[in-house]
Amino acid sequence: MARRGENIHKRKDGRWEGRYIKARTPDRRICWGYIYGTTYAEVKQRLIHKKSEYGGSRSRNNALLRCTGDILCIADDDMVYTDTYREDIISEFQKHPEADALVFNVTALNDERSGKPIEKYSVC
Repeated sequence: MARRGENIHKRKDGRWEGRYIKARTPDRRICWGYIYGTTYAEVKQRLIHKKSEYGGSRSRNNALLRCTGDILCIADDDMVYTDTYREDIISEFQKHPEADALVFNVTALNDERSGKPIEKYSVC
């Protein structure tokens, strides 16, 4: 059974160490990130911030908050782009200058996703 808890402990050198899930490898193994501090409270506070940045929707929200360009492209990590994807995206935004966001239909190469229709949502 997996261990649950905060993953914070005091090291032999007197510092506090916390670890968090930084990323996952393509085969879904965990890559850990580490935070060090002089107090337990300091490490716990920094871990809360780091943990809030992990996950699909959290990562996308974080990207929206930190982006600085005119166009932001959000895609899954298994996305394969065409050679002309950059020009295709820019031209669609030029055709629709009133658009804040565009959604593109893509062809799935992954057999598990292939044939599943993309859900349509209404825009508020």
